Amino acid sequence: MDSTTSKIHQLQKAFGELESHRAVTLNLKWKQLEVNFDGLQRSLKRRFTELEEQEKEFETKIVQSKELLEKRQAAVIAKEQASLERLQEKRDEAFSAIAIVLEKQRKPYSAEPVVIISEEQADPSFLEAKPIVSGATES
Repeated sequence: MDSTTSKIHQLQKAFGELESHRAVTLNLKWKQLEVNFDGLQRSLKRRFTELEEQEKEFETKIVQSKELLEKRQAAVIAKEQASLERLQEKRDEAFSAIAIVLEKQRKPYSAEPVVIISEEQADPSFLEAKPIVSGATES
C-alpha cells in the first residue's frame, strides 16, 4: 500500500505541476491575446482617425466645389445677360437703320402711302418698303 500511496502522491504532484504549467501557459496566451487586441485597437483607432480626417477634407472639397460652381453659374448668367443686351442693342440698331432707310424711301413718295411687306413672317428684321401703286398690288 505504501507503494500505491506513494504512486498516488507522485501522481497528484505531477497533476499539480501539470496544472501549474497549464495555468502559466494559459496566462501567457491570454497576455499575447491582450497584446494583439491592444495592437488591433490602436490600429483601428488610427485608421478611424485617418478616415475622419479624409471625410473632413472631402466635405471641405465639396463646399469649395459648390462655391466654385455657384460662381461659375453666376458668371454664365452674367455673360448670357450681357450677350442678350448686346443682341438687343444690335437689333435696335438694325431697326433704326431700317427705319432710316424707310424714311428716306418715303420722301420721294411723300404723297403716296407706304406698305411694309415682310419677306419672312417670323423675322421682322427683313422688311422692305414698297409704295402702293394705284390699281396694282404686289404679293
